[in-house]
Parts: sequence; C-alpha cells; structure tokens
Amino acid sequence: ILLVIIMTLNSCNGTKNKSNVNACECAKLSVEALTAGLETMELSEEERNEAMKVWEEKLAPCEKQFEEDEEFKKEMEECILKVLEEELGEELGEVQE
Repeated sequence: ILLVIIMTLNSCNGTKNKSNVNACECAKLSVEALTAGLETMELSEEERNEAMKVWEEKLAPCEKQFEEDEEFKKEMEECILKVLEEELGEELGEVQE
C-alpha cells in the first residue's frame, strides 16, 4: 500500500516510454490499487496480503519505470492528479444530485 500511496502522490500526457509502459495507465492502475487497498481493510490479514501481492505484480512494471525514468515519473504524477480530480468530480456530482 505504501508504494501505491507514494505513486498516488505523484502524476501524464499518455505517452509510452521505451518499455511500452503507459504513464496514464499506470496512474489509473495506482488509483485503482489504492481504492482496492482501502476496500480490503475488512478482510483477514491473509486475504489482504494476497490481494496486495496481486496489485504489486500488476504495478511492478510501473514502479520500475517510475523509479528509473524522470520523464515517466513526471507524466505519471500529472496523470494521477487528473485521475483523482475526475474521480473527485464524479463523487461530488453524485452527492449534489
């Protein structure tokens, strides 16, 4: 979960880098993982650990690229902000309706 939070605090113009990992796709996946992590709080520790392993595997290429490529990191940071703004906007719209 720590990785997801760190990646969530960071943000993408959607370009693919040399390893074909898309920064915006990684940002969306990171937000999904964070949401899923929050939803697993009611599960047993074993179930949470299993769920985290799945997300860690899904996020591994993103994490690697995030750590190695400053341009990718910047794009992903920008995209995470966009994804969070969109989700927040949708949630606020639902509350207002």
